[in-house]
This record gives sequence, structure tokens and C-alpha cells, in this order.
Amino acid sequence: MKRNVWLMIMWLTAAGSSVLARDSDVWNQGELVLMNGTELKGDIDYNWKAGVVQYREGNKIRAYSAYQVRAFRYFDDHQNVLRKFVTFDYADKSGSRQRPLFLEEVVMGSLPVYREVRSVHEPIKLKNLSMFNSDKELVKDLANFTYLVLLNGELINLNLFYRAMWPALKEKYEAELNRYAMRIQSDIAPTLLQLMLINQYNYLTQHQTEEQESNRPVGRE
Repeated sequence: MKRNVWLMIMWLTAAGSSVLARDSDVWNQGELVLMNGTELKGDIDYNWKAGVVQYREGNKIRAYSAYQVRAFRYFDDHQNVLRKFVTFDYADKSGSRQRPLFLEEVVMGSLPVYREVRSVHEPIKLKNLSMFNSDKELVKDLANFTYLVLLNGELINLNLFYRAMWPALKEKYEAELNRYAMRIQSDIAPTLLQLMLINQYNYLTQHQTEEQESNRPVGRE
């Protein structure tokens, strides 16, 4: 578990329509689950810029938006990791409107963390925004993403870590987390440090649960 730290659809007539495959698309084996429960297994390509996931059938692509997809995942050959994405209803900046959004799971456990690419209207450390459909460069910089923690059923921006999350984490595992932070925080960017602390908290929580389960008396039949 500790290793898991870690529409501008102008060229589509509508999400879910068939389009010709492009040479720039990067395909990986994966699975896609539609909102109606249909499961598709095959070649998957996720386009960050367009906000669509594409499913390849022969020499054609089926493209779906977050309104149509419940979740998808694929094995990233470049990162050598299984990438998982889930659809959430996420409020806009004004908080007045909910919209479905693909978020990538980057930390698993009792306090999961998800990320989305920053708006193309915001300054972002990319030389070429067209690279959004092939994220080999995108994923190299944590600053390219907004990180969201699922806390009590609500997505909380990681920027609020020390105000909204850290007190509760310390209350449960203060000594362990302080020791861990002292050991790793040298020359680590704040975002990465916070992700690692959450990951460590999840590890401690899982370990405690497994220990309690193993010590539970087995009832006689």
C-alpha cells in the first residue's frame, strides 16, 4: 500500500460518437464501466484536455464523457502502474452547480486522494498543451494537478490539508506521523509531503484493522 503514493470536445460531434483513430493517441489495455453498468474491455486512451475517455474498436474510437462513464482503468506501460479513474459530481468554483468529472485515484485507503489536471486557463508548466492526450510529460510534475481528498463524503482540496485534515490524523496517530514526517520531509515539496502523510495514515489505519481482525477470538461452532 505504501507504494501507491502516488468539454473542448470540438473535434467530437458528441461524446460517445465514433471517430477515426489518430496517430497521436496512446493506447493501453484497460476496462471501462458505463453508467448503465455495461463493461467494456480493450484499448483505452484518456484525453486530459478534452475530458473524454476513448475506447477503440478496430480502427475506430468510441469516445465517452464523464456523463456516461462510471469508472475506468488501464495499465500504464510508461509508468508501470495501474491507473484508476472514477467519476464524481464536483461543484464548480461558485459552488452553485454540480458537474460530473473524471478524477484519478492517486492514494488508496480510508482517506483516498484523487487528482484532476489544472484548468487550461491557468498557468501550467507545460510547453505544449496538446500533450494532454498523452500524459507522459504531464504526470512528471505534481504542480500540473489539483489534488482532492475524499473526507466524510466530500472532496476537499489538498491545500486545506493542515486546517481540515491534519488535526484529525494527528489525534489518531500523532507520534507515528510526526516520526514519519521528520524522517522524510527534507527537500520534499509540500504537496508530495502531504500525499505521503495521508498515505502513511492509510497504511497505519489498515495495519491496525488487520491486527484487530487477527486478534479477534474465533467463535466455537
